[in-house]
Amino acid sequence: MLAGLSPSTVRNMFGGETRRPQHATFAKMAGAMGYSYALARDAKPDYENELPKARAEYRAHKEALAKKRERMNGKKRK
Repeated sequence: MLAGLSPSTVRNMFGGETRRPQHATFAKMAGAMGYSYALARDAKPDYENELPKARAEYRAHKEALAKKRERMNGKKRK
């Protein structure tokens, strides 16, 4: 009640049922239990090296999705 969350939300969070919990939900739960919940920067990313890798991974991801769509569209037409 202190967090303003439904009992089922709390039960699912602690029971591992929630697949993609929201940051705001964690913050509310932590605050209700007397904890602070914040993001902290531990290290500065090396953008010069990391951005090209991230772009390549994103391109590969988009290509994989396009191939999957093509396969799915081919199955629907049959």
